[in-house]
Amino acid sequence: MTRAVQAGMDFVSALDRGSLGGLARLCAPDATWWVDTGPDRRGGDPGLAPHGSGRFPLHGIMRMDDKLALMRSLGPRAFPTGCRQIPRRVVAGDDTCVIEVEGYGVHAGGLEYANRYGFVFDVDPAGAVVAVREYLDTSHAQHVVGGGAAVPRSSLDRRPARAAPGPADAPRPLRAALAMWPALARGDLDAFGALFTADATWWTDSGRHRDRGRPHGWGDLDANGRSTAGCR
Repeated sequence: MTRAVQAGMDFVSALDRGSLGGLARLCAPDATWWVDTGPDRRGGDPGLAPHGSGRFPLHGIMRMDDKLALMRSLGPRAFPTGCRQIPRRVVAGDDTCVIEVEGYGVHAGGLEYANRYGFVFDVDPAGAVVAVREYLDTSHAQHVVGGGAAVPRSSLDRRPARAAPGPADAPRPLRAALAMWPALARGDLDAFGALFTADATWWTDSGRHRDRGRPHGWGDLDANGRSTAGCR
């Protein structure tokens, strides 16, 4: 197990238990946590919107200690019976890993919260988490937590200039993944299709229809016991 996988899995486990102290102990002093802001793209840019989207207080980028303090104040009230965070798949290198997670809880308003996350963890040489990036279904989150209120739509005035990772020295699975998107952008479906095996599948989030396309049964969310902690 790489140090990134160990740190990422420990992070998700502490999140599942609601152990905010455990999360803090896994992080470097200057760690940050970024959460997708959905259609409010300016809300996730601290230079353009230093206080986040305004609709999602936990979204955008925050220093880890500020994030955990906000979670401590909001979580128990929002999810009084807790919110499970169950890891499903891991893709990792030495200093970065991606963990696919299923979350489930019942909001204080009575609605079921069944979100899915992609957590990206960056760790330092000592194995401490230095950055977390969290992708989720913001529409479902707003439906449950925000009472369905509209989320402001915005676009970034400036786009960060980031070079795409080069495939030359990448492992074979990464080279295959990187090759997909240029073919799709060109509309070359023959080249796109040639990158898949005959029995390949493609899963897409089902939005508010949380029971559609779900690869796991509800019962297995209790496999590790019920959580009594607040949801982040």
